[in-house]
Amino acid sequence: MLYPASIEIVQRFWTVFDILKSEGGWGWEYRFIKAVGTNIGNLRRMKNNINFSFEVGYLQYVIEKYDVSPEWLLSGKGEMFGKKKQKEETVG
Repeated sequence: MLYPASIEIVQRFWTVFDILKSEGGWGWEYRFIKAVGTNIGNLRRMKNNINFSFEVGYLQYVIEKYDVSPEWLLSGKGEMFGKKKQKEETVG
């Protein structure tokens, strides 16, 4: 059983995951699971069952690779993406 704060962090991860997946197009989910070393079954079990063991390394991966704000991911405060990602969105 996860603490309420842990559940909120995991929910924010899945929020950003879904956004990145929709922006990443076909094959993004496969590239993600390959990069983090899991499989589609485990990923879907984690998403569908909040009490399923969540791999904390996934947080680090989206922070480093996709400029997700650690502050937002952990506390829900501030912007979802860092300045690099926000700049890409305004340019692209």
